[in-house]
Order: sequence, then C-alpha cells, then structure tokens
Amino acid sequence: VNSQACSNSVVVSTVTPPPPPFNPQRVGFLPGVGTVNDIVTIGNVAYVASNTFGLSIINVGTPATPTFLGSANNGFNGQKVAVASGHAVVSGTKDGKANLWVLDVSDPSAPQILGELSTTLNPAFFLDVALNQSGTLAVISMGATGIWIVDLSNPAVPTHCATCTFDTPGTAYASVIDGNFVYVADGAQGLRVVNISNPAAPTSAGNLTISGIQRDIALANSRAYIADQQGRLVIVDIATPSAPRQDGAVVIGRYTFNVAVEGTRAIVRSSDSADYLDVINVSTPTAPVLLNSIAVDAANGIKGISLSGGKVFVANGTLGVKIYDIQNVTTSVQPVLLGAVKDDFTATHSAKAGSIAVVTGIYTPNNTARLRVLDVSAPSAPQILGALSTTLNPAFFLDV
Repeated sequence: VNSQACSNSVVVSTVTPPPPPFNPQRVGFLPGVGTVNDIVTIGNVAYVASNTFGLSIINVGTPATPTFLGSANNGFNGQKVAVASGHAVVSGTKDGKANLWVLDVSDPSAPQILGELSTTLNPAFFLDVALNQSGTLAVISMGATGIWIVDLSNPAVPTHCATCTFDTPGTAYASVIDGNFVYVADGAQGLRVVNISNPAAPTSAGNLTISGIQRDIALANSRAYIADQQGRLVIVDIATPSAPRQDGAVVIGRYTFNVAVEGTRAIVRSSDSADYLDVINVSTPTAPVLLNSIAVDAANGIKGISLSGGKVFVANGTLGVKIYDIQNVTTSVQPVLLGAVKDDFTATHSAKAGSIAVVTGIYTPNNTARLRVLDVSAPSAPQILGALSTTLNPAFFLDV
C-alpha cells in the first residue's frame, strides 16, 4: 500500500501481488508403448525405450500376440536402453537436456524410477548407453567427446565424476561393456578398447583401425561384430583385448547402422530408400555370408534391434515393436513377420464427471473414431471400463 499527500487529501493506492505461477503436475496416466526408440530382449521380456512412457515392458513369449506388461511410474522421453541384474538405464531428454534414468525392473508390470542423472548437455550428446553385468556401472557413448562412466552403486544417486571420462579419438557412437573393458564403435577411428577397472581413471587398452565409419557394436563368442556405416558387417577377434584383430567382413550394399548377434546369426539394420533387416551367417568368422534381407519400413523407421531365441525384435518408432523369425532363413527364405505390438488409440478430446471420464480419439488399426470410458476414481491409476467402436472417420468426432 502506498500513501501520498496531495494538497489537503491523501491518495491511497493498493498493489495486488501477482498470482503464483500455474504449475500443473501430472497425477497419473494410462500407460502404453509410445514411440519405441530402442529395445533390449531378455528371455520372453522386451524392454523398450519409449518417448512418452520412458520405459515400457512387453511380454513376447507368444510372438504372434505380444502383450503390454507395464510402464515406468513416471513417463519421460526415453531414447536408449540397457538392462542387467534387475535394473535398467534409459538415456533420453528432460527439459530439453540430456538425462539418464535408473529403474528397478524386477517387477516387469511395475518398473520404478530409482534415480536420475541430470545434465546441462544437448540431448544429441547421448548417443548410446551400456550397462555392466551387475548393473552397477553404465557407460554413455558421447560422440566426439568419447565416453562417460556413471557409477550406479547407489541407483538413487547415479554419479559421473570429473575424471570418469575417456575421450576417444573418433566419434563414440556405441559401446558394450565386458568385464573391465569397454568396446567402442568409434566412427572413422575404428574399434577402441578402454580399461575401466578403475572407473575414475579409464585408460586405453587397445585399438584396431577399420576402414569406414563404425556405428554399432555387439559382442559374442570372444568377437566384436561392428556395423560399418559404409555398408559392411566387420568381425573382430577380441580374445586379447589389447590386440584386437579383424577376422572377416561381409558387404551389405546399403548404409549399415545397427547390429545384434546370437549364436551363428548376426542381424544388421541397413538403409537406402527403405530400412532392411539383413541376416548373416557368422559361423565362419573369417568368411561371413549374407543370407537374406527383408524391407521393414521407410528409411530411418527402425530405431534399434535385439536378437533373442532366433527372433529379431525391432524398435520401429510409432509403429511399436515388430517381431521376425530368422531361424529358417536361407538364401531363398526371408525372415518371417510373427507379430507386432503398438498403441492402438490416439486421444483427441475428453470430458469428466465425478469418477468417470470419456475420451474420444482414433483407433489406429483401422483409422476409425472410437470412444473410451475410464474410471478415474484413483487419479494415479486410471482404468479403462469400456469402449464404443464405430466405422466412422475420426473427423466426425469433433468434441465430447
């Protein structure tokens, strides 16, 4: 209140303080698969890095009808995922910055966020994430700045120390941890091997010059399988980490970005005007053989791949997860699509009265208008009660 004398009168003005800022907080959500950016499969369970839901988990035990199990208790923009010993790490974006989340996935139906590592970095710096077998150490591939090592011994407080960094000479696109060593697909600088027995003081352990641009890496059978962007799969003997040596390579004929390996089969994702899965026989590492390929989506539609039990699990963005059987692939037999799972409803309008909410939207499998009824009596855990299916164009549902 301000007072001012004016002649024989007093003018009193009252200043009303501004209202507090409006800061809505999410109370709950109906979980789903979201946009699938990466995938890891262990047994009959697939873990997907999801935009919107952060981490979603899917039962793939019956590939023809995979079923959704659960999502992180608080959604986020997940980009890359690694899983080990009941824990998952997911890299992604928060408030426009690169972020890392640590989750307890011991109950696949209810993954819980334990902690997170926030940064001020552009999200483009976090290209990949790897996890050691015990789930106590993560490695983030940081592109031109090499790798970060993150201590997860206290998962509630993931920690990156000032010296827990190793600047590789190339572009660290992807990495895998095996014991005390990190194997890095280092772009035009080939393969780098980093000793992390002391995470606070990582050291160079070995390297191998490989022509091309190395974009992804997988380990199996004492070998590294490396996706060379210039159109090859390169196989490297790493039995002696300090002296890796190239065994063989096979030309794919398209830009090559992702790789996964199991037994005598390797899978790469290659791309030209479309994205392909290429199946390679690696039973003779010095002479791998390209068996067959199948187009999966338009170029850049595939975000990640995983190989387990003779099946390829494809992170396919807004198309969810696709599952292909490669067990019987030959030069005359292509991979076979077994099943897929994705969110089937896109909400457009909603209304609520009491504990009931109605939501209109698009049923994506056939692009028709649909209405869903939800019980929101427990706001943190809304439940679908029923749905009204139609044959109408979604444009007919203007409001509810």
